[in-house]
Amino acid sequence: MAHKIDNQSKALRFGWCVLAAIVFGLVIAIRIRLLDIPLERDEGEYAYAGQLMLQGIPPYTLAYSMKFPGTYASYALIMSIFGQTIFG
Repeated sequence: MAHKIDNQSKALRFGWCVLAAIVFGLVIAIRIRLLDIPLERDEGEYAYAGQLMLQGIPPYTLAYSMKFPGTYASYALIMSIFGQTIFG
């Protein structure tokens, strides 16, 4: 009985991994087509605050917004991994 539950758990985990890979692939395919389009107004704000965080400036010191600091931290993380140019 435990072996059957273990196999079901593995199958469920595999299914979620496949679904995540498909969603990730779709997001990449869509974003690659839109690389020439500049950031939206809000995305530019997040990227600027993320740049400030990468320079060691705490959130809300030089740039103010109603967003949580996690938004800026996620953009800072993305920019530290992929770079700060339009193509990464």
